[in-house]
Amino acid sequence: MLKVLLISTHYYKGSWSGACPVPPIGLGYIAATLQKDGHAISLCDLCFKDKDDISNIIHRAITESDPEVIGFSIRNIDNTLYLMSEFYIPFVKEIVEYCRLYTDAEIVFGGAGFSIMPEEILYYCKADIGIVGEGEYSFSKLLRKMETGEDISTVQGIIFIKDGVVVQNNPQYIENLDDIPFPSRELYDKEYYGSNRITKMGINRARESIQTKRGCSLSCIYCTYPNIEGCKIRLRSPRKVVDEMELISKEYGIEDIEIVDSIFNIPVEHSKEICEEIIRRNIKIKWISCLNPGFVDEELLSLMKKAGCIRVEFGSDSASPKILKNLLKKFDQDAIIWASNLCKEIGLPYSHYIMIGGPGENFHTVEETLITMERIDPTDILVTPGIRIYPRTQLAEMSRREGYIKEHEDLLAPHYYFSKDIDEKIIGLFEQYSKSHLNWHFVTIDNLKELLC
Repeated sequence: MLKVLLISTHYYKGSWSGACPVPPIGLGYIAATLQKDGHAISLCDLCFKDKDDISNIIHRAITESDPEVIGFSIRNIDNTLYLMSEFYIPFVKEIVEYCRLYTDAEIVFGGAGFSIMPEEILYYCKADIGIVGEGEYSFSKLLRKMETGEDISTVQGIIFIKDGVVVQNNPQYIENLDDIPFPSRELYDKEYYGSNRITKMGINRARESIQTKRGCSLSCIYCTYPNIEGCKIRLRSPRKVVDEMELISKEYGIEDIEIVDSIFNIPVEHSKEICEEIIRRNIKIKWISCLNPGFVDEELLSLMKKAGCIRVEFGSDSASPKILKNLLKKFDQDAIIWASNLCKEIGLPYSHYIMIGGPGENFHTVEETLITMERIDPTDILVTPGIRIYPRTQLAEMSRREGYIKEHEDLLAPHYYFSKDIDEKIIGLFEQYSKSHLNWHFVTIDNLKELLC
């Protein structure tokens, strides 16, 4: 048995879906798996800690847990907001440096953000080992070999530097997700994630996260999900998903859930079965999810609402036929209109995510998006100018060809793509708007017209 301290480095206190803090579900899964193996697990969540006191916070966590291994979860590299860009990795490096002051424990990196650029982050932060992709089984095997003194080099998913050379093994994606224990939510900070909390932020609503699947088979040109979870979709059984929802409701008293799949409604029959299971068991929860407008029908939305869904968010990115095609979206403008109208008929609030400045974007395509948004009249729109460029994506290759980035340019610090045909005045309008609106990226139709007309 090893003593393991898990550190959640994520400190952004909201989510795209509102002001609720996001529980560290990734570390919850890791903790549950390692506890099942018999390891002693402690969790230090830095989200609500004072960054100016980080040295003392890390010192206390290490003193109390006396870890032999420290696992870092890196959820995001940056906030992906061009006009208010914030780069998170220097903070992670600072935490590593404090850990080195107080312990000789091995430092192991993991998490979605780490899996996007593992080599770059490992070098930058000087961690000992990293785990790319899903970490439950890889971390478990790594600790087993550490405990017995065996060679770790054959463990799937790990990356490390040996004699100045990077060694990286292929990720291990878990085929049967039902085999993984539910996240160890008892380790979460109840003051901030519990059902009765009133935080310093003035938020008195708790929201839990849950996954129904992993993997993404789509090929949007900018997306990192295939690099994080793989391209093969693996489904949890509807019974297991709803078992977990019931546990969250009864044991933790939380009835507000965010389904954090990249897309909830692919495959659509699986999402319908989950809704039917919630309805059959009469579980009283409220939940939100992200949908692909190309995989929506009336039966699905009706089941979702009956099962407690209170809001859906469409990852549309644009409503211009040209831009949708250039982004390799698997739906068209008609699908966006169809799905939105169904939501309106059923009485289900809905939002659209829009990115301004993708390949081929110009004033005409922005205008097409605006006209379509006016027509469908969503509850609100999340608009971001520019697209964050990540390695191992088609957008990165396109950016190199078009001269936005150099051949071997380091993309760890934020770089953004803007169409050469986009009017700089549009970006300037967004910048001006952002200075006077704290939540500038959540806009209404009138806001968008004010910006672009």
